[in-house]
Amino acid sequence: MSVLKSILHAGVSHSLSKSEKRAVILCNSFCIAFALIPFVFTFLVWLTSGTSRFSWPLLIQPLVMLTPIPVNALGFTRISRILLSWLVPAIIVTYSVYNKLGGIDIESSSYVGFRLTMISATMVPFLLFNTQQIRWMVLAAIVPIAIILGFDPIHSAFGVGYHQVGLSDQSYELSNIRSFITIVMIGSISLILKRIIEKSEQENTKLVEELQQTEQKLKDQLAHVRQQNELIDTQNQLLESRYQSILKSQQYLIESKESLALANEIIANQKQLLADENRLLEMELLNRNKELEKSVKDLIQSNNNLMQYSFMVSHNLRGPVASFLGLLNIVPVEKLDPELKTIYEKALKTGQLLDSVISDINTVLDVQKNNTHIRQKIYWEKLVNRNLNFFRQEIETLGIKIKQDFTQAPYIISIQPILDSIVYNLISNAIKFRSPTRPLVLQFETVLENESIALRVTDNGLGINLETQRGQIFKMYKRLHNHVEGKGLGLYMVKIQTEFLNGTIDVASQLDQFTTFSIRLPINKTSDQVLLDKDYGTITFNALNNSTEIHFKRNFTSAEYREIYQIGLDYFKRLNIKSALADLTQSHAPEEADQYWLLNHIAPEASKAGLRKVAIVNKVTVADPQMVTYLAEVNKLLESLSIEQRIFQSHQEATEWLT
Repeated sequence: MSVLKSILHAGVSHSLSKSEKRAVILCNSFCIAFALIPFVFTFLVWLTSGTSRFSWPLLIQPLVMLTPIPVNALGFTRISRILLSWLVPAIIVTYSVYNKLGGIDIESSSYVGFRLTMISATMVPFLLFNTQQIRWMVLAAIVPIAIILGFDPIHSAFGVGYHQVGLSDQSYELSNIRSFITIVMIGSISLILKRIIEKSEQENTKLVEELQQTEQKLKDQLAHVRQQNELIDTQNQLLESRYQSILKSQQYLIESKESLALANEIIANQKQLLADENRLLEMELLNRNKELEKSVKDLIQSNNNLMQYSFMVSHNLRGPVASFLGLLNIVPVEKLDPELKTIYEKALKTGQLLDSVISDINTVLDVQKNNTHIRQKIYWEKLVNRNLNFFRQEIETLGIKIKQDFTQAPYIISIQPILDSIVYNLISNAIKFRSPTRPLVLQFETVLENESIALRVTDNGLGINLETQRGQIFKMYKRLHNHVEGKGLGLYMVKIQTEFLNGTIDVASQLDQFTTFSIRLPINKTSDQVLLDKDYGTITFNALNNSTEIHFKRNFTSAEYREIYQIGLDYFKRLNIKSALADLTQSHAPEEADQYWLLNHIAPEASKAGLRKVAIVNKVTVADPQMVTYLAEVNKLLESLSIEQRIFQSHQEATEWLT
C-alpha cells in the first residue's frame, strides 16, 4: 500500500494548491487504471473464448500509459496531464484500427462503441484541469478533438470505415448525433460539478482561515486568562503574606494590649486625617484637570477656528484678487494716457503684492497644519545646490561666490519640502540684502553640536543691528531694511518651519559686515516609519538605509496582496527606495497569478524608480524542484531589471544582507 501511495502522490509538493494536488493524484490514478485495463480485457477475453489475439499491443499500452507518472515526479505536472489527455484517445483509435485490421469485431456496434469510447476520453482534460486553467484545458483537448474529427478518415484510409462495417449514412449520422449529445451533456455536467466543487473548496478555505483566526483569538484570550490567573496567584500570595503578618501583629498586640491600644488609636486618627487630606487633594486635582482639559479644548478650538477663518479669508480673497488681476490684464495699456497708465501700474503692482501675500499666508498655514510628512535621508549638498539653481541667473549676473563645507554632517534625516523652503528663503534673503559695494559671498556649512546638526548660512551683506532689531527679526511682516523691496515673511516662515522640525534658529550679525543664521535640528534616531497599517499587513520605511519592509500579518487575499504592493510602488517612486524586504513568515505564499502580476507590473516600475535589492523572508524551503525552477525564472527576469533577489528563512539574515 505504501508503494501504491507513493506512486499516486508522485509530483505532489507543498507549493501546490489543494486543487492542484488533487489533479496530480487523479492523473496518476488514471494512468494506473488505463494501464490495468489491458490485463482485465485480456482476462475477460480468455474467460469467454479461451484465447486472446491482442497480446503484444496489450503489453505495450501499460508502459505507454504509465509515462505521465515520472513526468509528474519531475515536477512538470501540467505537461503530464496534457500527455495523459493525448495518450488516451490516441491509444483507443490505435486499438480500434488494429482490431478491425485484424478481423476482430468488425461490426457496426464495435465501430460505434470504439468511437463513443474515444469521444468519452475527451472528458479527461475537463477532469484534470480546473475552470481557472482554461488555456491548459484547451491545449489538452486539442489532440482528442483532432482525433475525433479524424476518426472516420483514419478508419476509411485503412479500409475499416463505417461503410465497410455496414453502417448507412443515416444510421451513422444518428449515432454521431447521439454521441455528440452524450458528450455535451457529460462535459456540461462535469464542468458544472467541477465549478460547484471548486466554489465549495474556496468557501471551505475561507472558513478554515476564519477558524484559524478564531482559534488564534481564543489562544490570545486563553493567554490573557493565564496572565490574570498568575496575577491572582501573586495577589493571593501577597494576601497570605499579609495575613501571616497580621497574625504576628495580633500576637504582639495580645502580649502588649494596653500599650498598643493607645498607639492604634493614634494611628487610626492619623490614617483618617491622611485619608481626608488625600481625598481633598484628589478632588482638587480632579477639578484642576477638568479646568485644564477645558482650557486645552478651548485653545484647540480657538486655534482651529482661527486657522479655518484664515483659510476662508485667504480663499475668499484669492477669487476677487484673481478677477482684479484678470481685468487689469485685458486693459489696453498702450491706449491709456500717462496719468491713467501710472494709476494702472500702481493698481497692477498692488494686486500682485496682495496675491503674493495671500500665497505666503497659505504657505504658513500649510506648515502649521501639516504633520504627515515622511522623514527622508537628505544630503545637504544636493539640497543646497537644488535651491541655488533657482537663483542661477542672479548668481551669474552679480558674480556671487558660493562656499560649501558639509564634511561634519553630510546628511540629515528630516522632511525635505520644509528644508527646501528654509534654504530657499535664506538664499533669497541673502541676495536681497547684499552690500552694494562688494560682491556677495554666500557660505554654507554643517556642524555637529551634541545631539543636533546645525546648518550655518553666512553672507557678507548689509548685516543687522541686533541691539535694536533682535526682537523684530523673525516677526511676521517685519522688514529690517526699508530700502529693499519685500514683504517681511521670509524669516518668519524660516522660524516656524524650523520649530515645526523641533529645531531652533539663531542669528549673529554686524552691520555692513556679515550675517550668520544657524538652524539647529535634532538628530533623528528613529529610523523606522509606518507608511501603511492594514489588518493584513504593514509597510515601514527606514530613512537611514533608504529601505522599506512589507510585513504580512496573516494569510491574505489576492486583492489585498495586490493592494499593498501597488501602494508600496507609489512609495518606491516617491522616496527613490533602493532596497525592500517582504516578510511572509506569518502568511501563505502568494498564488501563481499574483506572483506573475508582481513580476510583470510592479517590478519594472520599481526598477525604474531605483529599486536594486529585494529580500524575501519565507518559511517554505526552496529545495523543492518546482520551487527551484520557478525561482530560477524569477531571478532571470529580475536580473534583466537590475534587481538582485534572495530568499531567507530568518528576518535577521535578510536585514543583514540588505544593510
